Amino acid sequence: MLLKELTLIQSNYSADTRTFLDLIDTLDRLGIGSEFSLDDIVEDSEAEEQFAENVLNDLININLLDKVKSFKCRCNQLFEENDFVDNNECDSCFAEVDTKQYQWKYVTSYEKGSLIVKEKKKIITREEGLIYENGMNLWNSDLDIGSILIEQNNLGDETIRSMYQNLTEFGIAVLRISNLEVSEAVFKDIATNLGPLEIVQNDYEGEIKEIKPNLNGPQGSGNVLGDLGYHVDGTQSEEIPPLLIFQFENVSKGGGNSFFLDLGRVLSDIVVAHGSSEIISLANKFAGTFNKKNMTYEGPILKYYDKPKEHSGFRIRLDEVLELNEVSKSSFEMIRNYIQTKKYDFNFKPREGDIVVFDNRRLVHARDGIIGKWQRSHNRGWIKELSGTAKKEINLGIRSTSTLLSLINQQNDED
Repeated sequence: MLLKELTLIQSNYSADTRTFLDLIDTLDRLGIGSEFSLDDIVEDSEAEEQFAENVLNDLININLLDKVKSFKCRCNQLFEENDFVDNNECDSCFAEVDTKQYQWKYVTSYEKGSLIVKEKKKIITREEGLIYENGMNLWNSDLDIGSILIEQNNLGDETIRSMYQNLTEFGIAVLRISNLEVSEAVFKDIATNLGPLEIVQNDYEGEIKEIKPNLNGPQGSGNVLGDLGYHVDGTQSEEIPPLLIFQFENVSKGGGNSFFLDLGRVLSDIVVAHGSSEIISLANKFAGTFNKKNMTYEGPILKYYDKPKEHSGFRIRLDEVLELNEVSKSSFEMIRNYIQTKKYDFNFKPREGDIVVFDNRRLVHARDGIIGKWQRSHNRGWIKELSGTAKKEINLGIRSTSTLLSLINQQNDED
């Protein structure tokens, strides 16, 4: 019953769901019989005074709080009228309390932790899906290349700082450094500012792999001449790499456009339109099985990560490599339909020498077919983990609200 009543109250604050949930979280840390003033709860929750008072009155109506007239001593201790033993004297500082000046005191009548229960965490409102933290900028097809492009004359500190900022905000940085050769040394210079490179990429052994589309390139791989659909790299590996680096050596005369899509924006739009219940089965620990190049991985499509900072990320692709569990099929069809609307596609034509670094847990990437006699080739590296300054400065993945992240984590662990 408590869950139902809290949910009904929450619906009254749909215009500012996050503030409501923060206020409830603050109250949930109090135990039965705790006392506080309106000023106390406003300071602790950072809610506006009128907003907080309205919520407190709603909680009084369902008998979770009592409201009592109280008097405040100059030492800030609150008293009720029957608390005084003699001459309205404060039993703490022994000053006389002015009973002509009063305020309202709230007293809790619920157990600590009872306002946030397992079932309540499954109620993610549509409005909450809009809220993302730690500098995320959700985007769709309206993203402008200028927002993510870094044009410099060298790989100095300013370039690296801009790369960190773009990765945190947009999940992607395009480095266009003039007079910089396409070489392994340059590639590894970029990687050094991010973290160690994986020494194995699927069935390829080596830190840097050249991707060169050709007539015999297999479907579903970067070597195919035709269209390459949306995917993240490393889906059949035990852990997908958090960051990818592409260094473009040659570009095709026609086609060969790079496509990127922000799954953080897609997830947000789905929760806003349908609520979290329509998508959360993707976090089931048996949501999908990925089979490619004699490698197999079974696990969640949407996963919780607690390092280096709390976030979630997708392990997803839209081709036959992914075999869906029955429990996740309807949620997967929903996200597939969203992806295929084209409203989220951002694409650009790479130039020779361009270096693209992007978040492999937040973005999916793709490419259209290669046309013309000049072929496309680029070098690819997987960053194993962030390290050094990058670990401190970059926030990766989908940093949604703690409530949604807790729900994803819970689903990852449940049988």
